Amino acid sequence: MVLRLLATGYATGAGREALSAVVVGAVGEGAGLELLSYLENLDLPDPDRVLADPDAFALPDRGDRQLAFLTSVVAAVQGRLTQSRWEAGWTVLAKAVDAGVPDVAARAAVDLAALRDVDWPVPSGIDAFVDLLQLSGALTGDR
Repeated sequence: MVLRLLATGYATGAGREALSAVVVGAVGEGAGLELLSYLENLDLPDPDRVLADPDAFALPDRGDRQLAFLTSVVAAVQGRLTQSRWEAGWTVLAKAVDAGVPDVAARAAVDLAALRDVDWPVPSGIDAFVDLLQLSGALTGDR
């Protein structure tokens, strides 16, 4: 119900106050305000655009948003797996390492490594994750 109300509100160009009133009226104040806050802060970079030009994006500031973004990048690579997109994914993860958050990128690195075609060369962006990938068996095919 709320999705229909939001879709109608967005389609008609309703203002923020009108959308807030509709959402809060439909689901209550607590859940409504949480949903509105989520929608307001839902400005993560588009993973497909980032994969098209991985050097031209900025990693989100907060750890939870970094994790959500990096997970979405791996999902986008998996959804349309090509060597160039896979390599671009490693460029994105390398930027997370350069930003000082390799721990946030660790799960994404394991998932991205698992997508590798055996004919593809290992990209340089993987260097920061070698120990982790060896422990997980992703580099040796033991997974």
